[in-house]
Amino acid sequence: MKKLRDILARMLPMAFVMGLWSCSSTAEPEPDQPHGELRLSLTIKAPQSGEAAGTPSGSYNPGTGFENYIGIEYNDFAVYLIDETANTLLSKVDLPILSVTSSTAPYKSYRLFFTIDSELYSRLNKKSVKVMFLANWGTYPEVPKGTSLADMVNHANAVKAFAPFGAQVSETERIPMFGIKRFDNLVLEAGKTFELGALNLLRAYAKTEIIDKPSASEKHSIKKVELLRYCDSAAKAPYGVDDESDYVKNDWNLDYGAAPSIPQTARIVDSLTPFGRVGDDTNHSFVVFSPEYRNTGVADESKSRIKITYTDDREYFIDYKDYTTGNAFDVRRNYYYRFTVSRKFDATAELKVTVQVVPYSQVVLDPSFGLIIGKGFMPIFNDLGVIVYYYDPETGQYYRDIEGTQPVEQPYPGFSEDPVEGWAIVRDDQGNFRYYQDKNTGQCYDINRNPIPNPDA
Repeated sequence: MKKLRDILARMLPMAFVMGLWSCSSTAEPEPDQPHGELRLSLTIKAPQSGEAAGTPSGSYNPGTGFENYIGIEYNDFAVYLIDETANTLLSKVDLPILSVTSSTAPYKSYRLFFTIDSELYSRLNKKSVKVMFLANWGTYPEVPKGTSLADMVNHANAVKAFAPFGAQVSETERIPMFGIKRFDNLVLEAGKTFELGALNLLRAYAKTEIIDKPSASEKHSIKKVELLRYCDSAAKAPYGVDDESDYVKNDWNLDYGAAPSIPQTARIVDSLTPFGRVGDDTNHSFVVFSPEYRNTGVADESKSRIKITYTDDREYFIDYKDYTTGNAFDVRRNYYYRFTVSRKFDATAELKVTVQVVPYSQVVLDPSFGLIIGKGFMPIFNDLGVIVYYYDPETGQYYRDIEGTQPVEQPYPGFSEDPVEGWAIVRDDQGNFRYYQDKNTGQCYDINRNPIPNPDA
């Protein structure tokens, strides 16, 4: 285990230094201020996946794969403390630590840990504050203290230029996320961690899926799907939202805001962009991600529509609307629009459309932080000081959770080197484990560390 000890010796002190640095201050603390770290921990609820009925009593859809991904490896997240009544910036948190706690790759559950400057002690202790968490923004508002929340979400860095990417959400094509919530009765003690609670995030994009419903008489299948009209930029954060209660109401007919948030600089692209095909030849659909779009209160020729082309080149247009009432609906952030289409292969060639409007849901996390955790497990950090899994030194087993209920069945996504042997971890384009490789000898190994021929030779 010498290799593991060497790695821990390198990684753990780095995390400790990060914590000290983030709470340092050049000013002498006031007499009533505590000496030592003032630590806070926060559960981040990133969206999760499942079926849902198109009714208010239906369940939420948790999302799949990189729809829930936060670019920890790229330091692509930021934390701000906001005055709970004035809605103005108190401080941007230095060097927050975000770790992954999901049992299913890639990255659905997160835990946030951060320290605060001692100068904020009297402002926050036994009082309230709002925490705003932003992720996958690329660029973030750099503004002085006292800046209003409204000015922050309308900042130039809060607008993302949108280039269509179909279904290919990935590690590099990330969905911007936003969350804000008020927390009350903070109790700050030096050297201890105060657990704030949980915070829900919203994605900035909507997801639309077209499902080709098979039938016994089917003669042709869908060849391609295209989106007609979309906005060329997205508001990374919703407008007019200053607390989680504005967008989480436990009623998915009401959740996530009543109207789309569209930047003033956004332009409508009046052309076709392709959906991406997902799945295999026997079980597939077509998916596109897009910014919010206003379909209500506008002329038909300005509405966003979907064009479907079959293998016999027959074309159809379908709309974002309730096909029972005929009422149009806006394309809104964090919503998942599932259209199931079936076509008659007779003289009428009639197309039947069923639509489900399903908000995404969130995953509750169990926050914790420490150097020796739970049952004596050691946290394993990556090069950014982020915990990626937990090691039981007595058994040699790795776990994703601090309680030891989720053993690691394959090397953790985002981890590039095995911490025991030092072997490189080779992955596919989706981040899935393929094999280990000894960098010194070139020998390759399978998931169970059995020698194998080089799969890429």
